[in-house]
Amino acid sequence: MHATRWAHFRRRMSARTVVYATLAGAGLGVAAVGAYGNALYLPGGVALVLAATAIYHWTQAGGESEREFFASLAPRLGLAYLVSGGLPPITPLLSAGNSRRCTNVMEGPLFGALGGPLCTLAHYEFRTVNEDGRQMPAVPFTVCAMEIDAALPVFHGVYLRRRPGFGLGLAVHDWLDRAPRPEPVDLESTDFEELYELLVARDQDRLVLHQLFSPSFIVWLSEHPLRPGFECKAGMLTVFIPEHEGNADHLTLFHEAAREIARRVIAAVVSARPAVTQAG
Repeated sequence: MHATRWAHFRRRMSARTVVYATLAGAGLGVAAVGAYGNALYLPGGVALVLAATAIYHWTQAGGESEREFFASLAPRLGLAYLVSGGLPPITPLLSAGNSRRCTNVMEGPLFGALGGPLCTLAHYEFRTVNEDGRQMPAVPFTVCAMEIDAALPVFHGVYLRRRPGFGLGLAVHDWLDRAPRPEPVDLESTDFEELYELLVARDQDRLVLHQLFSPSFIVWLSEHPLRPGFECKAGMLTVFIPEHEGNADHLTLFHEAAREIARRVIAAVVSARPAVTQAG
């Protein structure tokens, strides 16, 4: 993600602003020498201003490198790079914490030229505030969210995530720890249960749930190198992994994982539709 950061940094540090910063530092040093009578303040002032300038340009170069990376990656995924944006706080993860932020946002049809639901792939994070008013560190994720309207009457709340302790930031905030807390489900697969925690809304149809979590899907999830989690509630599907992923190959693999999970959800919705229609 930051492969071109040094190039941007060198370009910035060779610009005219660095000359101005050096002159400003010299002026600051001369003023300090005049005030305190110590000649060491002159190089010190120059060094201080140059260090501040370098830190600023290093940070800015990182942002330029990120934008360049995602602007190049988005078309390869069939998406458009929007830089920033937002996601509706529908699923528990997307409504977690006291504040939320999305960066490096890419958006477009899930299946590219083949269409599909509009998906948003982004770096997402939420922050919580303690009872004493202290803001906790941000909890970062990479997410791919989309609306699947037909899933609304079928999946009332399905929440799959890695087991606590696998880098989910649950020590900071468990976004599912609210009333009524969803119920845990055991799918009787040792490998799956060691890796994942599955919770569902108390009114979730268990037959539909087991149609979704077929043996082949359980194996696919257990063997996937990224261990993606997902939430499906109120017609919104959110696929996620911890941290802000910055590797192009991993982001491509994550996008493919979101496509596969969406296919599974849509297939389960289609299979359950006659039963839902009859029940209605």
